[in-house]
Amino acid sequence: MNRAAWVVCKALLQQVEPHEKMELLHFLSDEQFDFVSEIPETFVVNVRDKIKEADLEKTIHAVHHSWFAPYLRTFTQNEIIFFLSALSAKQGEGLRSELRMANHPPKLSLMGKTFLLEKLFHHLSESKPDLLPSFFLPGSSLNFLLDLKYEFLKELIFFLGLHDLAVELKQIIETAKLKKVYSVLNVNEKNYLNFILSQPEPLVFKRFFFQTWDGKRETLVDLLEKRGLNRLGRALYNENTHLAWHCSRHLDLATGQNLLKWCMPTENKRAGQILRDQIIKIYSFFKTEKL
Repeated sequence: MNRAAWVVCKALLQQVEPHEKMELLHFLSDEQFDFVSEIPETFVVNVRDKIKEADLEKTIHAVHHSWFAPYLRTFTQNEIIFFLSALSAKQGEGLRSELRMANHPPKLSLMGKTFLLEKLFHHLSESKPDLLPSFFLPGSSLNFLLDLKYEFLKELIFFLGLHDLAVELKQIIETAKLKKVYSVLNVNEKNYLNFILSQPEPLVFKRFFFQTWDGKRETLVDLLEKRGLNRLGRALYNENTHLAWHCSRHLDLATGQNLLKWCMPTENKRAGQILRDQIIKIYSFFKTEKL
């Protein structure tokens, strides 16, 4: 590693318990140990603070605004407006609409903004105090999910649900009902559905009572989103738990909470790999079709 990487390494070592630090240092060679030991502590503190400050804002700004609403409702409107100043413009707009606030947020000092972001982060991470920042997550083929905008992530979940729809459609012999399904799908959805219909589905879950569908697109979207969350949650179960946390916060509160409920194992030992492949396949389809 270069010098900058070693400085970051020492900054991270300073954040763990002394005994854990010593255990980790045992993995270094004598030369590496001496190099890390010679890095000035004051320099490391500055680097650590910069990492913390940058990641704090990045982490908070990646969270869907609906996760903050219940917490902010415990404050007065005059207090809430300062929190909105610390958030991104899109988050502030969403919260002003949800909380029915007309006031425009004042400009904050850097110290004031950091203080408010820390309060928001503390609230979000109460259930996971050991939360890893997104850029410290272990390598995973699914880490790209955190780079997707909210709309694309929701679309990906819907497309995962199309795998369940394909299983259902193979059981339907009524031409009228098949035509009704296709009539409420857009071109990209039809193309992907036809693609997966042309091959056997390797992972079949419990049927979702498609026969009760009322023919409306919004109802179908709701049904398939639930099935897609089932697949995404089970895929994330096999990944680092911190990835599931970050992914859930990129979604709206209700959808994110449902995603975490589906983070559970499956009896099929190949399920994790199958679901990862399906997610990556959909992402590749997105890029090809320019969704």
